[in-house]
Amino acid sequence: MSLRQLLFLAALLGTSVAAQGVESWQSELATMQLSTNRIHFSKAEPARAILQALKPNPVVKAIVIMPSATDELYFNDRGTTVFTNTPTLFDAVRELTNHTSIRATFRPPFLLLGETNDCKETSMIPANFVTFESLRQKPFTSPWLMIDKEWDHLYPTLSRYLGVKLSPALGSRDAWHFYRVYFAAHNLNALEAVELVSLSTQTEVRGGKNRLNFVRRPPLSGGK
Repeated sequence: MSLRQLLFLAALLGTSVAAQGVESWQSELATMQLSTNRIHFSKAEPARAILQALKPNPVVKAIVIMPSATDELYFNDRGTTVFTNTPTLFDAVRELTNHTSIRATFRPPFLLLGETNDCKETSMIPANFVTFESLRQKPFTSPWLMIDKEWDHLYPTLSRYLGVKLSPALGSRDAWHFYRVYFAAHNLNALEAVELVSLSTQTEVRGGKNRLNFVRRPPLSGGK
């Protein structure tokens, strides 16, 4: 596939990345085969097909299906695609954007599948002892797959690999209003894992002395 063709496909997908990034992430996903040749664009089926197909690669470390995107799929039936070729992960992402209002945004190293009212930038606020940069050197678990999971499913893995105190605590009511998460990730470092959780839960991360506090961010204008 030529760069010109890739740029055209990027325009259809609604991506907002430089030409070099367009070519790289789409090319990587086009090498990953789906486990199905049929996707019904309703509820969790598209998420499972897309997230389970992600393989380790040097460009896209994680795919996040964002909260408004999951609402779009759960509250609407957007039809079915039956692939006549051997479908790839890129084919699935393209069909998802064709059937729904969901758009793909590449924020290296994450591919974000969301709507306009999903926050697509992490919010990290250092305070006192700066913990964020120290996390960059720490390895994290791989692979990491979460489909329709709550904060209490994220907490044990984060606690084990980050080595800092986390808030909300396991079982805390403060996490009841966090969005349920949908993502797949490979070969993250610990800082990238924090950024991934910030995006998928739509939370602000406040750093303190050996502590990280996740706090839900207000929705963007027009948000759900």
